[in-house]
Amino acid sequence: MNNQNLLLDYKDITDESGDPTEPISLQVAKDYLRLEGWQGEDESGSEFEFDDDLISVMITAARMKAESFCGISIISHTWKVLLTNCAGDFELPFGPVIELTSIKNKNDDDISSYKLRGFSFQFLEYPRQELLTLEYTAGYDEVPAEIILAIKQMVWYWYNIRGTIDATSFQAGISNVMIPEIALATLRPFKRAWTWLA
Repeated sequence: MNNQNLLLDYKDITDESGDPTEPISLQVAKDYLRLEGWQGEDESGSEFEFDDDLISVMITAARMKAESFCGISIISHTWKVLLTNCAGDFELPFGPVIELTSIKNKNDDDISSYKLRGFSFQFLEYPRQELLTLEYTAGYDEVPAEIILAIKQMVWYWYNIRGTIDATSFQAGISNVMIPEIALATLRPFKRAWTWLA
């Protein structure tokens, strides 16, 4: 048996029925963007709603970008992870962990004797085995203010360069959408150590 810890594979198996509840609302994002209504001829105010769909897509894209960069779950996710824990103390990826629901060995047998240590971000102290499959839920009960700020900063940046990035780009995939440096600086303290090599 070797003395390595390896993350071999992972999959987000979250039940995707219904839209996720994002950490900021559309109105919070619009307030941050300082989008105000316009005055009609009768001086009655009207809500600025023209870009609501675009801003909503940007909120989701910003949250997903923050999760990917930091290696965390901001909203609730259910993860299935294949790992080797021969050295012990493997950090469960994409925390903070809410609940570990199962551990199986390489023969797909349930393991009932295990030890986790840590608080929000948890480490599997044992069993020290190869090819363990874990399922757990992860995400913040209360999203830290700095992460919320970083999401707002991304939305602000993308919205102000929206002439070059449209809603279709965000819906097609966010891999090519850049995180602005100000948001990266806000997110860096939340980046998990295991993501630095990825």
